[in-house]
Amino acid sequence: MKNRKSFFGKFCLFAGILLLLVGCNILDTKVTKENYNKIGVGMTQQEVINILGETDSISETYDPGFGSMKLWHYQSGMKGIGIYFLNGRVESKDWVEL
Repeated sequence: MKNRKSFFGKFCLFAGILLLLVGCNILDTKVTKENYNKIGVGMTQQEVINILGETDSISETYDPGFGSMKLWHYQSGMKGIGIYFLNGRVESKDWVEL
């Protein structure tokens, strides 16, 4: 009975840590330098989704002189990718790792 309680306690601890890591996106493998390097100027939003998946957040604005501008942000732990779109195509990108 004591071994069973010990096993259950360790299992709960492991499950709790795993849920914490997943909740913080630490186990997310999409936000990598390798995937960042796959993103190129002129790519469509769908092409970026195919590489990085759905974005964590989007900031959007419209300027009559330029058109639709969007910033897609991806975060995983201390790593981040910013993808800037102009009229639906990648204009530039940023990599941040703290």
